Amino acid sequence: MLFRGHRPKSGALREVQMLHLLKSSGFETMEPVAWGEQRLGLLTVRGFVLVRKVPGKELAGLFDESEGHMQFRLVREMGHLVGRLHARGFFHPVRLKDLIATNDGLVLIDRETSKPWKSRFFEWRCRSSLIRALRRMLRDGHPIGPGSVCAFLLGYRDGMSEFRQVRPRELASKICADLRKTKRKPFNQAVSYR
Repeated sequence: MLFRGHRPKSGALREVQMLHLLKSSGFETMEPVAWGEQRLGLLTVRGFVLVRKVPGKELAGLFDESEGHMQFRLVREMGHLVGRLHARGFFHPVRLKDLIATNDGLVLIDRETSKPWKSRFFEWRCRSSLIRALRRMLRDGHPIGPGSVCAFLLGYRDGMSEFRQVRPRELASKICADLRKTKRKPFNQAVSYR
């Protein structure tokens, strides 16, 4: 086994463990080619991971350069991927800048986490992950408004459909209510579905 049954001490090695787990679960991820830890006696000081370059364009850049229908298509595709992740027990937040758009689809990058394993499915865990991701995207300055949230949740529903039914309208009302607490203007409007 990669880590001989021990929990990796550095963030870099936890990221490598998460990348291998995601890959073995059928997700496209960046490919680690070298990794390691620097130790001072028994104490881990830091770690590193080197990855192969992913050919494509960062989804955040594509989203910010796009308008209207194209933005909705991009976030719907992202929502589909996040729905698939949640259906398989991966609840780590995914932001626009955590994805590279390639000719074959979206590739996950930057998967550093303190918990590099799957978790049991709970609806609150899905909501919490979605809220954290949306808050981070807003903080990053992306124009995420009600239409983008709607497109994202429709994609999310499609990605989760193999596991369970998701009602986007219900999920949106819960997520938007929490996001309104951040006092972001786009979420003070209603989200409508077509």
